[in-house]
Amino acid sequence: MLIKEKNQIDYRSRFEELKNSSRILDYELLFEVEQIAEKAQKSQQLELLCDILIYLGRAYRLTNQAFNSIKSLNKAYITLNSNFPHQKERLAKIYRELGNTYSNSLNDHLTSIEYQTKGFNLNVKSLNGIFLNNIGSNHLNLGEFEKAIQFFKKGISYCSQINDLLSLAYLNVNYARAHIQNKNPNDAFEYLKKSIIYCKDFNSKTSNNVDLLSSYWINSWAYLQMARAHLDLNQQDEAKLYLKIGKEFTQDKKQDDILAKIDLLDGELLLSENKMAEYETLYKSSIKFCETTDQHRSKHEWLTKMQDIQEKNKDYEKAFFISKEINKNLDIIKAKHQEFNVSQILVSKEEEILALENKNRIMQLQKDELKQFAYIVTHDLKTPLSNISNFAGLFKKRYEASIDDKGRGYLDYVIKSANNLTSMLSALMQYISFENSDDETFEPCSINTLIPKILEDNQISKEQYKLNFNGIETVPIRTFHLDIILENLLKNSKKFKKESEPLFVEINIEQNMSEYIFSIGDNGIGIDDKYKVQIFEIFKRLNKNQSAGTGIGLSICKKIIQGYMGNLWVEDNVNSGSLFKFTIPSKIKRNH
Repeated sequence: MLIKEKNQIDYRSRFEELKNSSRILDYELLFEVEQIAEKAQKSQQLELLCDILIYLGRAYRLTNQAFNSIKSLNKAYITLNSNFPHQKERLAKIYRELGNTYSNSLNDHLTSIEYQTKGFNLNVKSLNGIFLNNIGSNHLNLGEFEKAIQFFKKGISYCSQINDLLSLAYLNVNYARAHIQNKNPNDAFEYLKKSIIYCKDFNSKTSNNVDLLSSYWINSWAYLQMARAHLDLNQQDEAKLYLKIGKEFTQDKKQDDILAKIDLLDGELLLSENKMAEYETLYKSSIKFCETTDQHRSKHEWLTKMQDIQEKNKDYEKAFFISKEINKNLDIIKAKHQEFNVSQILVSKEEEILALENKNRIMQLQKDELKQFAYIVTHDLKTPLSNISNFAGLFKKRYEASIDDKGRGYLDYVIKSANNLTSMLSALMQYISFENSDDETFEPCSINTLIPKILEDNQISKEQYKLNFNGIETVPIRTFHLDIILENLLKNSKKFKKESEPLFVEINIEQNMSEYIFSIGDNGIGIDDKYKVQIFEIFKRLNKNQSAGTGIGLSICKKIIQGYMGNLWVEDNVNSGSLFKFTIPSKIKRNH
């Protein structure tokens, strides 16, 4: 036990060490985290596994691996719902990251709003501000300025109360972006300055490399928006200052997507100042940068702008050459789009699995609640039924002399009915209580000792049975399960034996490549074809007036055998009587 606990601590500690290290979020780091996830899964450390999968979902998004992000987050969702369905904070984190991936990586803002709203409705205090920001950001990307601003205001107010610095940084830069896009750049500066301050304050207080990467992106985005706002106000010197600061920062923090956009804005500023030589130098270096960092959409903007310039200069030869480059670049974008479509198909399949898993979880919860209710009802009914039977018996004993034959008959009927119903409730409790065990490490049953003992316990002499095990000594089934099955089948044979001749039972066990086949035949009255399926249903008896019992024994047998992924059925015996057969797979295979 101590070794297991030590390993669990080591896995958690190693994950925290990697998560909080200053290492770059690269392939090697992610590979190490993936290995810890595999170890956590094998050792059934499922809470740790959830945390790692959520981390990976976010890390994959930040490293432009959208499909891997969604796949990891869906796996986290399934693990969480299957084992810890009431842990709201982890579920909220999954919704947050799914929404961010759909918005930032796939530009699907409507789906993102759905996930972010689900997360906000869970009301996790530490995440509410993030959800308000993300919902507002998606509305802004859809051009819904008023809605976006409402969410940003509410988010800033909330995060200020709990001092959530990273969310405040993102909320303020998005609030500023809303003003810029709505042609009010003067109103943006206050929020952009606050965003940069919040980022610096946050960076000084955390070592989590994924959180730092998010902060660097927000900071880079703020510098870009600051330059954009100054340029919209024709404040070239201020725009140049923030382009210079932003470029140095994004280069240092490796924020390639923002750096490509900063270069584009820098080019726009050079054109406004008619500095063509500098513009062409920046154009060449930016094209090369876009090619090496897969920023193909920014490259497309550079090419189309340069083509327009060459056409205006009537240099049609250069314009034609650039048009060929545009077409090549568009082919790359198209290929990426096709990859995106394939990813979307795979993602939709992941979501189908996710929805099915959630339905299964809900069905299991409903099933458990129903079983608990049925168990309580059957247990509570037994006491009043016992009282009816006992007091009716006392009444008959004390006042028997004063009761006529008809009255005694009525009392006997009451007592018999109460006793029968009590027996049925006891059998029903046994049926409800029976569960398949998840533990597959059990000793196979030794049939050579068990079966003769069961026959003896049921008062079937050696002259009344024949055994044929075909050299088989053990079968992969729990001993007490096989005991219950054979006990019920032998009672059934005794109950329906012929009055004219003594009972005779034959038990055979055979084995093929995939399963063991048990056959229990008798020389009784047999079973009509129309009842051969019905007898395995709960509380079904062939003759309620003539046969004792509850009608649940064969149902219990069937439930046990199905738990081993086997089958149970009945046939006619060769001469007369019934032949019950059931199978148990050769390899231990439990239905969980």
